[in-house]
Amino acid sequence: MQHLVSDPRGTNFTPKPEPYPAGDAAREIERTITDRKAGTAYCFAILADGEFAGVCKLKEVTVRQGELGYWVAAPFWRKGIATRGAGFVLDNAFVDLGLDRVVAHTMARNPASTRVLEKLGFELLGSEPNSHPKWSTDEIVLQYALTNASLQERRIHN
Repeated sequence: MQHLVSDPRGTNFTPKPEPYPAGDAAREIERTITDRKAGTAYCFAILADGEFAGVCKLKEVTVRQGELGYWVAAPFWRKGIATRGAGFVLDNAFVDLGLDRVVAHTMARNPASTRVLEKLGFELLGSEPNSHPKWSTDEIVLQYALTNASLQERRIHN
């Protein structure tokens, strides 16, 4: 994980620091375990042909809502991995956790992430200027949401 996350191509659209500090992967895994025990985040490794390829996670989980996040290492791009991983996390959110809604955010200049969300049925709610210190305030962040009800409706009609 440390090696793959250190590739700036893969972290350009994530809040991960660049360069990715040595040892941060181990610290991130420890935080993930703590968050899962607290019920505030659920993180899943993405494997492709048995290799670690990225992460999909449900974070900021409350009784009714969570936020979807995902990261796929550059060598595994354009293979549908993010869409499949995020679909798994959505099933976990809506079926196992019983959430009503999942939100997601992506940079407007990240069309691959936008496609993932749209394939999964997320609806664009709006946009806002970036507030994260890693990027300029000129950057635009797109806000998306998917409800359990709209996902079930979509599955019935597909």
